[in-house]
Amino acid sequence: SLSYQQLRPDKQRMFRLLGLHPGFDITAEAAAALADVPVDHAEAVLERLLDAHVLLQQVPGRYTMHDLLRTYARTVADADETPENRHGALRRLADHYLHKVAVASEIMHPDTAHRRRPIPEPAMPVTGFADAAAALAWLNAERGNLLAVGVSAADNGLPHHTIHLSELLWRYIS
Repeated sequence: SLSYQQLRPDKQRMFRLLGLHPGFDITAEAAAALADVPVDHAEAVLERLLDAHVLLQQVPGRYTMHDLLRTYARTVADADETPENRHGALRRLADHYLHKVAVASEIMHPDTAHRRRPIPEPAMPVTGFADAAAALAWLNAERGNLLAVGVSAADNGLPHHTIHLSELLWRYIS
């Protein structure tokens, strides 16, 4: 609580929103979608949170929280963010992952791209992949998060995100 109170408002907001992320870790790009800020801003805030010792970085570019801090961040988010803000953050996060999975799927399985349902563009553009190997590496790194986001989407009134993620991920997971 004392560490949180010492943070500037934009860092407090990011900390709160990170508590909503259903997965284990997060990239700057996903955090940017969650907070609806540019990626470079999100990365700078994540680095400040790392400096404040409220985030951990066990793998370069991937940020996580201790379980107790995650619980605290979620509690503060529930208290300080409106239900609409929390839902909007989860929607942006689900949109981000859905679009990123669609991009990875199109690169890995170009022969099936014409058969998938159209997916609306996310509010924040996502970066692409250099090739199928890069797409597969991203899917491998995000696997736990993708499954958690699918469950979270279903639990938070976004069932179409769960359905779309399932449709896009079945070839990867099977």
